Amino acid sequence: IITIATKTSPARNEYAGFVKELNEWQKEYANSHDYLTYIETKDLCYRCGKYTLSNYLPDQLHFSQKAYEKIYQRLKDALDK
Repeated sequence: IITIATKTSPARNEYAGFVKELNEWQKEYANSHDYLTYIETKDLCYRCGKYTLSNYLPDQLHFSQKAYEKIYQRLKDALDK
């Protein structure tokens, strides 16, 4: 089973703390079960503590095609293992 981290977004920044806690729990849970693989998205959301706006659509809520291509590659790599 592959689980993908919940992304944060500039448009929903008020939920960033909750999303961080959720992803920490999700990652910890996946790391403690051999049948789970966790895929990170935090690096697609932030760089140097600021949102990487180039990875979002103009609505600043949804990921851009570029970001989804990176997630696709991570999924492919996980499945290839």
